[in-house]
Amino acid sequence: MANELTIDPGDTVRFSVYWDYTDDASRDLRQAEFVYVGDPQCIFRAISLEEFFVLEGSVKVFQRLNDVSAGPTEFSMCHVNAWIDPKICLSIRPSEACKFLP
Repeated sequence: MANELTIDPGDTVRFSVYWDYTDDASRDLRQAEFVYVGDPQCIFRAISLEEFFVLEGSVKVFQRLNDVSAGPTEFSMCHVNAWIDPKICLSIRPSEACKFLP
C-alpha cells in the first residue's frame, strides 16, 4: 500500500544527520572556535581540544502524527585537522582522538 510505513513494536528507527561544522552565521567552527594542539604521535597533524555540544531535534514523519523528538543530550569530540597517509603516521580514528591528547 502506498504512503504506509510499518514499524514493529519495540523496533528502532535511526535518523542520520550530516554536519559540516558550519554554524548559523556561516562560520566554520573548526577554524573560528576550535583550539588545536600538536598530535604527539604525528608532527603533521593537530587535534582540537575537546569540544562539547548539546544536541536536540525533532522531525515530523507524518502530518497526522506528533513530532518525534530527541535530546537534549551532550556530545563531545576532538577534531583531527588532517588525514595523514598511514605510511607516514599512525592512523587515528576521530572517535578516539581525545585519547591522544596529553
